[in-house]
Amino acid sequence: MTNTVYIISGPAGVGKSTTSRHLVQTLVKSAYVSGDQVSHFPVKG
Repeated sequence: MTNTVYIISGPAGVGKSTTSRHLVQTLVKSAYVSGDQVSHFPVKG
C-alpha cells in the first residue's frame, strides 16, 4: 500500500486552506491538518 502526503505551501492569502479542503473532499481516505496544528506536534529525538 502506498500513502501520499500533500504539502500545500505559499504566501498568505493565496488559497492554501481552501485548496486543501477541496482536495480532502475529493479523496476517499484523507484528513486536513493545518500547519498551525503541525507546529504543536510533540517531537522527541
